[in-house]
Amino acid sequence: MRVKKLLSALIGATVLAAVATAGPANAEDDPALDQTVTESEQVAPRGETTVFTDGHIDLGR
Repeated sequence: MRVKKLLSALIGATVLAAVATAGPANAEDDPALDQTVTESEQVAPRGETTVFTDGHIDLGR
């Protein structure tokens, strides 16, 4: 019984340490992600839906 408690405590501490040190990735600090949208690029009106079958879409603020 004592070994189970010790093992449970060790596993709990390991999980807690892993969660505490794993923070969200911060893409705001990555200069490779800087983008510029020019007037010649198409921008969909708000609320328009579409299906992408080729290429990609850039989402930003």
